[in-house]
Amino acid sequence: MLNGACLSLLIANRYRALAAKALQFPSVYRYFHDDAWRTILNTYSSLAVNLAFAILKLVFSILLSSLWFAAIAVYYIVLSIARFIILSSHRKIRGLEERADKRIGQLQTFRASGYMLLFLTAALLGAVWQMVFSAKSYSYPGHLIYAVAAFAFYSVITAGFHLFSVQPLDNPIVSAARLVNFASALVSMLTLQTAMFAAFGGGGTILLSRYMNAILGTVICFVIFALAVIAVLRAGNEIKKIKQLM
Repeated sequence: MLNGACLSLLIANRYRALAAKALQFPSVYRYFHDDAWRTILNTYSSLAVNLAFAILKLVFSILLSSLWFAAIAVYYIVLSIARFIILSSHRKIRGLEERADKRIGQLQTFRASGYMLLFLTAALLGAVWQMVFSAKSYSYPGHLIYAVAAFAFYSVITAGFHLFSVQPLDNPIVSAARLVNFASALVSMLTLQTAMFAAFGGGGTILLSRYMNAILGTVICFVIFALAVIAVLRAGNEIKKIKQLM
């Protein structure tokens, strides 16, 4: 038992030493200490993953003539467009010199993310329709579903914390990225539920799974829709105030 404690202490000390050495690099230090920069950087990686999934699902939908894969492909396409708009706007706004122009550009991006969430809600409704009326679901082999569950809960908790821990209009670009991240995390909970029913439910749970997927899918669509409307209205009102003062 003593050897185990010594080994744990050695590993902890080694981890702290490696972490301290890694933080000496400016990019690594900035990633862990600059929330806004980390959010934008993570959005780039999320965009790459979303595009890969969109292409993959679209190819499967064509090869298999599957409406299910088509609905998922549309969801990832809309998600990719939303993140692309945020990143392209971020690069464009950085080149502006006037403070008012920057502020309006940021607010317009935040409003655009709200509009994209409205399209995302429509795309998600298509996927939920397939889950409920065609009994479609996600499935993961072996114990992979436990890792998926852990990641889904981690994603929704961290995305929700980052979204609601700051005022949305303090940094509209970052808030737009976090808004899209939270919507994506909510959808991951729905996919997790379908996978759980597929993995652990028997033939007698088919009807129950359809009801539960319909309920959770509807709730998530409503939440995303509400967040979208709030984003559009708040950004629009703020833009009007700024233009009145110009």
